[in-house]
Amino acid sequence: MSRSGMSGFVWQHLKRLPRSVWIVGGLALVLIPVLLVGLLVVVVGGAWQAGGALIGQGSAALERAIPADVAQLARELPEAATLESLKAESQQRMEAELERLKAAAPVSAEALEQGLAAAALPAATEGLRQWTEQGRASADAALGALLGPTRPAADVSGEDPPGIVRLPGFVRTAFVRDGESLKVSWSGPAPHAEVVAFYTAQLAAAGYKAQVLEAGVDSEVVSFESTDRRLTLSARKGSRGGSEIEWAVH
Repeated sequence: MSRSGMSGFVWQHLKRLPRSVWIVGGLALVLIPVLLVGLLVVVVGGAWQAGGALIGQGSAALERAIPADVAQLARELPEAATLESLKAESQQRMEAELERLKAAAPVSAEALEQGLAAAALPAATEGLRQWTEQGRASADAALGALLGPTRPAADVSGEDPPGIVRLPGFVRTAFVRDGESLKVSWSGPAPHAEVVAFYTAQLAAAGYKAQVLEAGVDSEVVSFESTDRRLTLSARKGSRGGSEIEWAVH
């Protein structure tokens, strides 16, 4: 059966109901909502009255408890006279302690000053001595780095080139022998240009032929040759003034 057929069938049966049934149904539809609203009013009113009663009981209990607590607190607190007495006693103790500190302060300050002076003076003296020594060592190191190593006071072991006269004030600083060859270093106060000029003149008089191999502002290399041997003179400006020379005998 289709939906339209079912609706027609139900409607035919409803039309057959008596009028009294329709009246009772309409009254039921009106009265049921009214009854529900009345029931809701009754429930809310009862709850309201119960809540008001509880609030009233709590307020009464609180009013009865507060005076009792206040009275107990008042009994436990010290009296005003006791507080004043404690205050006066504390103030007296504070004033007495302050006077004692004032009386002891000058003595303590003087003792502290003497103790600090006695402890600090040796430490300051030692620190000044160490600082002076460090400063002197630093200055010596800086000067040594600037000027170079000091000139030795005595000759090192070895020998001078045969037939070569050493200038006054020069010391032997190095010596190397390699078979028939020799290398000898001298260091002295004369400028390197004067050294080269002196030995050029001396060896030329002895029959050597001089030839400049290298020359500069601070150095010069000259070769001297004779019929039986050859010499090479290297002269340069010394780090502490004067000159440093090296003879190579071939």
